[in-house]
Amino acid sequence: MWLIKGREISFDLTDGETIELPIDHGMIHSPDSSKKCHVYFGPFKKTKEVVSELPRLASAYFGSDYKGHVAYIDIPSGKWRTVGEVDVIFYDRPGEHRDYYRHKFDRPIPLSRNGKFYRLSLPSGCVVNDRGFVTP
Repeated sequence: MWLIKGREISFDLTDGETIELPIDHGMIHSPDSSKKCHVYFGPFKKTKEVVSELPRLASAYFGSDYKGHVAYIDIPSGKWRTVGEVDVIFYDRPGEHRDYYRHKFDRPIPLSRNGKFYRLSLPSGCVVNDRGFVTP
């Protein structure tokens, strides 16, 4: 299960550069997969089809009253090239805990790119849950 966990995303890199992603990019995460420590950012296509009952992990993140929609994503395969190291991420979170969030990582996190998509590669043992980014 993939969730679109945020929009209006930007990164402050350790070299002082700021990367602001296009408005059509979402923060894409699969909290229950083997890739749970990879967070993707890229375009998605939201449909009008409402999810009748949110899965437990989605409900915990967005809130039980959130009206989720089916969306389509196409994360590319192939080579990812390093863009830099992220110090801070900013994003707008939808749902019950809607707000504009800022998370400072406790160490630099590699950011890579493949076409229109970006990927944060968090270290093994990362915690990204209904509270958002927890560790690192």
